[in-house]
Amino acid sequence: MSYVRSIEPNIASYFLHIPKAGYAIRRLDPGLEGAYAFGFYVEPSAGQPLGIFFFNGSQLNERSMYRAGPLILHELVPGHHFQLNLTAENHSLPAFRRYAPFPAYSEGWADYSSQLGSEMGAYHDDYDRYALLAQNMHQSVRLVVDTGLNYLGWSLEQATNYMREHELESETQIKTELLRYTTGTPAQALAYKMGSHEIMTLRKKAQKGLGNKFDIREFHDWILGSGPLPLKVLAQHVDWCIEQAKKKAVLANSPSLSMVPMLPESSSPVVPR
Repeated sequence: MSYVRSIEPNIASYFLHIPKAGYAIRRLDPGLEGAYAFGFYVEPSAGQPLGIFFFNGSQLNERSMYRAGPLILHELVPGHHFQLNLTAENHSLPAFRRYAPFPAYSEGWADYSSQLGSEMGAYHDDYDRYALLAQNMHQSVRLVVDTGLNYLGWSLEQATNYMREHELESETQIKTELLRYTTGTPAQALAYKMGSHEIMTLRKKAQKGLGNKFDIREFHDWILGSGPLPLKVLAQHVDWCIEQAKKKAVLANSPSLSMVPMLPESSSPVVPR
């Protein structure tokens, strides 16, 4: 949790809203650990008010902790915990909008959050920065291996050798990951880099379009404030938000136009907060 604690003082500089639910880390049930490489996040419930990242604590001699920083930001703050709970707590959205499963959006946001840690002060030395590079490599290797196995007809041996050659993972981790890509959730691993790349592309577009009027807090609210969205719809929504921000800036700089009504927020192609 030290990585999360490092960024907590900076959260208000990057987000307009934070979840009401708290968060914690616990070990995964040992009976389930054989099926998971790293673990998983569980949202708060009536019986459990905290969002919890359950980590795989088995065979620790083969599960290096050097990528703990990017992983915990991915799973908790500002990753899955923020995205899932800000959506669940936003009752202006209908239920189907709050819980729609769009992996490229949710995993893309979590992967983007690992990168955001660099700006928020999570990574303190070269070891932490190397961990982030290794995390990026891992997510990129997934693009190749998952596609190879499920589209190009790769054998398990081909996929195993590719992972051995391109990232620093133990045989235990590689075996568990390949189980996921084949019989677990084929193509799901593609969501991480596809989603984070799109979010970063949209951020650069907003920065270019708004110049010194760009507000990173508003941008993150544009991404998180309307619930899970397909990437194409997310891009349309961000385009709309950019245009609204431009109109707002023009009105603010032109007192004579201050009486001109803005397009109401409810007219957004998706419902913002």
